[in-house]
Amino acid sequence: MSSLDEISKTNFTSEIINAVEPSALHLIGEWEFWLYSVVLGCVIMLTLSVFGIIGNVLSIIILTRHGLNETTNIFLISLSISDFVCSTCSLFRGLRTIVASFGLVVMLNFELLADLLNHVTEITVLVSILHVTSISVERVVAVSFPFEVAKIFTRYRVKCVVIFLYVYGILLYAPSFLCHYVKWEYDPSVNASLGIWTYTDILLNNIDVFKLYSVLFLTISLIVLPLTLTLICSFIIILQLQLLKNKALSKNSSSQVKERKVVKMLLILCCLSVFAFLPSSILDLYTVFSGFERHSSFFRFVVILSPVLYQVNASINFIIYITMSSKFAETYKSLFKSK
Repeated sequence: MSSLDEISKTNFTSEIINAVEPSALHLIGEWEFWLYSVVLGCVIMLTLSVFGIIGNVLSIIILTRHGLNETTNIFLISLSISDFVCSTCSLFRGLRTIVASFGLVVMLNFELLADLLNHVTEITVLVSILHVTSISVERVVAVSFPFEVAKIFTRYRVKCVVIFLYVYGILLYAPSFLCHYVKWEYDPSVNASLGIWTYTDILLNNIDVFKLYSVLFLTISLIVLPLTLTLICSFIIILQLQLLKNKALSKNSSSQVKERKVVKMLLILCCLSVFAFLPSSILDLYTVFSGFERHSSFFRFVVILSPVLYQVNASINFIIYITMSSKFAETYKSLFKSK
């Protein structure tokens, strides 16, 4: 192994260890800790990302075949597009471990791209959360006011809402791009110019403002509040479904049964999003208000686990659709039937 490769592996191992908790080395050892991070951050992340890319492409194709007459389809197609972008960007996160074996220069240049795409991932996560909240609100209206939902959620309005969700998420996240810039420096030891992300003067001079904005405003307005609303809507949907079930035990029509299946499918989608996104956000807020040690082992574990949970959420929707929607499953099968 060349000295450059040794530097690469040493730096990368240190990066993984420092990203979690340096003091944890005396508990499990450097190699075990590195291997654990590779399994979670590379193997699992890559597997989920590839599945997410394929699953979301199939979802977009199938949902598009169903048409845009149903407003729920518009939300789901847009959600699949957002999850596809998230899965594609997460693929680069998972490739970091593999790229590190090609040497320090390649690793650092790849890190620049991966960190840039990480911003895109965070935007798509925020947009996905807003989509799920919109779906939960639309379903609450559908089960509570079935004769009014078509008047409230028209195709034109839903398309406008979808566009707004992307614009809203991007604009609120935009100040985060002012925090870092790429600084290029020539390193004679490797005879190459290396680029690293560096804090901007704007961030350094206004660190408290950026911290309040990112941790409090973004976390509360784009994650905690939307997911709390999703949770409330989910409870309302569960109650409404139970009431409808009790009222219609003797007169269940096939259309009512199908409608309840669709609602249950979307309810599971909403609950999974809450499970994936809410815990880490609550922990972020807790560390701000309580002074909880952000460098503790538990906090660092959540930091590493959170992207995996985000990717699970971005990858699992296809499985939910195909197992709980007979229409989706039939269209999927028709894609592979020989003509």
